[in-house]
Amino acid sequence: MLCEHYEKSYQIELLTEFSSGVYAEALNLVLEQNLDPYDTSHFDVQVLQQLGEMKRVNLFNKSIDELKKINNYWKSMSHFVQSLEGVQ
Repeated sequence: MLCEHYEKSYQIELLTEFSSGVYAEALNLVLEQNLDPYDTSHFDVQVLQQLGEMKRVNLFNKSIDELKKINNYWKSMSHFVQSLEGVQ
């Protein structure tokens, strides 16, 4: 049981750090374009807001399998945000 708690805590710590980095990258993209981060008429702002919603998910309520799926989401969004940087 302790091992499972440790693994879950470790996964949550990694996810928190990684998701913060992806969110910061998206925020920088929005700010570099001088966009208002609250003006949802621009696609990049909508992406930023979606990432903000996902960062508010309570990871402690999730199973290890759910955390793996959330990790896959953040990896996909990281690649997606990086692809947006070339679109500016």
